[in-house]
Amino acid sequence: MTARKHRSLPSPSELRAQVLHGVQHASEPITAAALARQLAPRVAVRAPDVSKPLEELVAEGQLFRLPPKSAKASPRYWHSDPYELARADVLGLLQSTEEPFTAKDIAKRLTGPLHFTDRELTPILQACVADGELHALPPARARGAPRYARWNPREFFRRQLLRAVAVSGPLSAAQLKQAVKGVDAAEFASLLAELLEERRLFRYPPGGGHNKERFGGQPPSPDPYLAEWRVPLTRLVDALTAAGVDRQTLGEAFQRLLEQAGLTALPDSRRVRPSPDLVSLMRHIEPAADRGAFVAARDLRRCAAIDKLDFDRAVLELARQGRLMLHRHDFPAGLTAAEREELVTDGSGNYYVGMALRRSTE
Repeated sequence: MTARKHRSLPSPSELRAQVLHGVQHASEPITAAALARQLAPRVAVRAPDVSKPLEELVAEGQLFRLPPKSAKASPRYWHSDPYELARADVLGLLQSTEEPFTAKDIAKRLTGPLHFTDRELTPILQACVADGELHALPPARARGAPRYARWNPREFFRRQLLRAVAVSGPLSAAQLKQAVKGVDAAEFASLLAELLEERRLFRYPPGGGHNKERFGGQPPSPDPYLAEWRVPLTRLVDALTAAGVDRQTLGEAFQRLLEQAGLTALPDSRRVRPSPDLVSLMRHIEPAADRGAFVAARDLRRCAAIDKLDFDRAVLELARQGRLMLHRHDFPAGLTAAEREELVTDGSGNYYVGMALRRSTE
């Protein structure tokens, strides 16, 4: 029989070069055993043979060692610093969203060439927090894990409260509290007071169809509250007129009642002032208005020279008539009070940045 030909171990320098080449061309971190199998068709090596050059290359900074996937597994080796890659991926993920994630959430969402467990990501996340690149938020539930976000906790919770009322409209304190899970009662009260002081949130007193105090992103409309008085007021007027009281006398009595409450009737000039032709003004501002060109609300209001309440009502009426198409702001809660003042609002939490004429408008 012909004796089997034995392949000799390459020289240390040759083995080192082949080990480096093998790791640099690996598609993912690789163990010494896997690398030995990869090199075996060309050179007679086993895992212990490649472990020494691997560790030397790690010591020199040419390769990087990853911890084993489990207690019984072996270390893995990679040509790039895995933690820097993971750090960059983590920061990229959290910078692209306003939502906080746990380490497990992040591990599921990372799409890079490396796959990390939540246990491996935790020290990376903690390092990002220590460097001020991320912030740690309390767990969303009692036994939950910490969450991580680009916002500091207070700013994040402020945004959550504003987003909640922007999406759902006015909410009670209990409903708002659900939007900031993990915040204790004292911190919640402080956040609420701060947003009220800044006029980013407004109190809605009980009434108008609701028996609890609520909070919204703009001052409450008086209409739902006054609607409760319409039926009894109508009955009172009918009863008094049936008793011989003329309507002018009734009007004067109600005027005195308004004045006692600190209100005054609108001046006659204000009541009879005709509304400007907003459609014509749009055509004046934007020559292409008839072709659907956008006109900003602030530009149209400035040209119309009327107060905000009258302007908003006129714009909304034209929209109801089908003559205008309104452009809604996606996240008005992120605006300042001055910025919201330049937009059209319907009193239900919707803000519109501008409008366009519908093609059929004459």
